[in-house]
Amino acid sequence: MKPPILLPITLILLALTQPAPAQEKSTTKEAAPTAATDAAPAPATTDTEADAPPVSPELTADHIVRVYTVPRTFAPSLTRDSQRTGGLPIDPFASDDPAINKKRRTLRSHLEDLGITFGKGASVTYDHDTLQVVLHNTPSQHQLFEAYLQSLVASGERQLHLLLEYIEVEQEDFSQWILDNKLALDATPMRKTIQEWIDDRDAYLIQSSIITARSGQRAKVESIREYIYPTEYDPPEIPNEVTLSGRATSPVTSITPTAFETRHLGHTFEIDPVIDSDGHTIYLNLAPELVEHQGYTHWPSEDADPLFRATQPTFYTQKITTQIVVTDGRYGFLGTTRPRQATNKRIDDPIILQFIRADIGNVVEYTVTDSDQPAGEGE
Repeated sequence: MKPPILLPITLILLALTQPAPAQEKSTTKEAAPTAATDAAPAPATTDTEADAPPVSPELTADHIVRVYTVPRTFAPSLTRDSQRTGGLPIDPFASDDPAINKKRRTLRSHLEDLGITFGKGASVTYDHDTLQVVLHNTPSQHQLFEAYLQSLVASGERQLHLLLEYIEVEQEDFSQWILDNKLALDATPMRKTIQEWIDDRDAYLIQSSIITARSGQRAKVESIREYIYPTEYDPPEIPNEVTLSGRATSPVTSITPTAFETRHLGHTFEIDPVIDSDGHTIYLNLAPELVEHQGYTHWPSEDADPLFRATQPTFYTQKITTQIVVTDGRYGFLGTTRPRQATNKRIDDPIILQFIRADIGNVVEYTVTDSDQPAGEGE
């Protein structure tokens, strides 16, 4: 048995006098995370926030929704289904092969080919029945789309609406107006002055005609009655042999009509309009005409035997044949004619002023309205 180890008293006293070691705290300071491995924990989120899609600053700040009513000639190569959906495939199992999808033309791909881009949240739809395009996009892309529609209008068919007016005025009143004013290419101010005379019962609109025509094509409107009359006659004849008894007289045939003509009584308006390349100037070649049956003349005289007398009708005509230049929506002054008699008894010395106005109408047109649908809704 080994004897116990005895420590010196000095070592025991030193151990009793040393302070006890500090105990570890229950919480420790966490080390700062490193960029490579440790990341800050994500804050807690509610279910609504977790399900909400990310918000695009461009969509909420810049996107607008507009509804365009377009002509039926808009994007004619699109199928009815692709027009309605604006680019979403109808068949969910459609092939992704570009060669196959190329045949299925969509409105969105059509607009993208024109340079219109569709960023995040942008969309387009087209309803074939209502002819309405709903476009969700930025203002700059709306401008590109409207420029495309304008190009369709500029390249589309255009028609002319032509208005011809005959206005009866007092010769003295018009002469005074001419003295105080200068005739100009644009006769619209003059026409407004004449309208004031009409309102005051100092002038009268006696005839107006409207006709629609294509540029470069002749157009004609008639409000007439056909009057047929002879123009050539065979002379009277006496039989070569005749037997008379008692007081009988030799039979004589009267002059016999052999050729006839037809004259149109009333109003005839024939015109050849041409729209200039600037789209506003219009060249007109026209010959409006008013014809009245005035009476008859007799040849050789009115007192001649009716058997040997030829009767011819006489006509009173007001006609202007001219070529003028007008601008879209403005009046042109053709000239004056004198009627056979005044239409209204208040006018002692009448003349007829003839005006024409040409309005250009586009067959291809569109309208645009801002939608009440909030930007960001849609496809």
